This record gives sequence, C-alpha cells and structure tokens, in this order.
Amino acid sequence: MIDSSELVTDVYGYWPKFEGAYVIAATIEADSTLFYELGERTFTIDLHWWLGAKDHYPGGPIIFAPDDLHHRIRIAFCVEDLRVHTFFCSNPQVFKLLIEADSRSVACEGGFEMSFTYNDAKVLSVIPCDEVGRPV
Repeated sequence: MIDSSELVTDVYGYWPKFEGAYVIAATIEADSTLFYELGERTFTIDLHWWLGAKDHYPGGPIIFAPDDLHHRIRIAFCVEDLRVHTFFCSNPQVFKLLIEADSRSVACEGGFEMSFTYNDAKVLSVIPCDEVGRPV
C-alpha cells in the first residue's frame, strides 16, 4: 500500500505504470525523518508523466493537450536495499516503473534503471505541469 495513492488515482482514475515518464529529480537521504522520527534512508523520485507518455520517444515532439493530464508526481520510499544500476542524463525516460505493493518492491527500467525494496511509501504531491514538466 502506498500512502496518499489517491492523489494519483483521483487524477488518472487508476495507478499507472508510468511508462514513458521522465525523471525530473531523484534524491537519496541517509537520515530522513519523513517516515520515522529517528530517521531512515529515504529515496524520493519526481516524475513528469502524462497520458500518452509511453508513445513519446526521446528527441521526438512533446505535444501538449489538456486532455493528456501532464503532472509532476513526487513519490517517497523508505528504502532497504536501493540499487541504482544506470542513469543517463541524456535520456531520463522511464520505460517501466513497477511498484509492487504486496512484495514492497520497485523496479525501474529505461534511461533510469534501479531496484529496491521498501518499508513504507507515500505520494507526496501531484502537481499539474506544462509539456516539459514545469509546474503551471
């Protein structure tokens, strides 16, 4: 279960796989108190995702349509064993982001590849943005 997941599902009607999303920011904190007062390792990821993102290709036109629901989504995880395999700044596009609530595991493929298990997860914000990910 991801706390505050309704922030995402209220906008899109379902929990997406975030295919084609762009990683706007990724932060690792060694002693964050977001989940626990004594502090834990926390990984926070900011994604730019919209309906039709999976059909976009790197370097191709990003076409803005109000119906596409462009949003910046910030999700935080209290992580156990974070492994960032690759990160290509030239293409931070996500091909697949699988968040498995039952096994509390995350796997990301694409220009940003990582895997980890987590104790807790929370959607921190869902903010409307323009076609390049700037808040509007």
